[in-house]
Amino acid sequence: SNEWDYYLKYGGFPAVDKEKPLTDIREEIVAMTNKIITEDIMQIKTISSDNQSIAKRIIRQLALQKPGEVSQHKLSNYLKASVSNVNNILDLLEKTELIFHCEPFGGSSRRLKKPWKYYFASSSIRHALSMKMGNAMKSLDEYEGILIENLVASNLFNLSNTQIDSFNIYYDPHKDKNVDFVIQDSFENPIPIEVGRGKKSKRQIKNAMNRYESQYGIVVANTKSSIEKDGDVIFIPP
Repeated sequence: SNEWDYYLKYGGFPAVDKEKPLTDIREEIVAMTNKIITEDIMQIKTISSDNQSIAKRIIRQLALQKPGEVSQHKLSNYLKASVSNVNNILDLLEKTELIFHCEPFGGSSRRLKKPWKYYFASSSIRHALSMKMGNAMKSLDEYEGILIENLVASNLFNLSNTQIDSFNIYYDPHKDKNVDFVIQDSFENPIPIEVGRGKKSKRQIKNAMNRYESQYGIVVANTKSSIEKDGDVIFIPP
């Protein structure tokens, strides 16, 4: 359990020396994210020091909030920057692969109207930034659940970019009984994925399966101690 906890919070980068104090590891990861903003982005597009500051504030905001729909209009108001400028900076941050986004599942009109969800390249980045700036979550369970959701998102993102038959990753935009992710390979039926830290029943995933006419669904939670298929639901421990 200690190895798993370490991996979830610090194991996203093989170059990080495990023998160092955890505070030093967090500082290294935070320094890496700052380097990406101040140096790596400049190799893609030259941006002003003001925009570098906005990029750091965007990353800070993403690290301190729950994974959720990010409205560019709200971000622009918060940062006192234009919507187009915020969008350009988010796009640059994605090109460095520090963050990535999921669009809502559905038709083109829904995908145009609804905001996107953003995740970090690894749960280690989110943890290091959260600890550096003061974690805003109310409980350890809630916080670790968010880290696990980011971990699943980043693994799905990596798989979608390395498999021969790539798939698309979406979030479930339904307000009631929604799941965390929906993946789809071209015209095949979508697969809903529910993620949680504790034990999860079939209820939520079955609702999504019925809604999307899915052949099966996936639950990533501590419901089972090993990968197990229960009818048309696959349970995977984190």
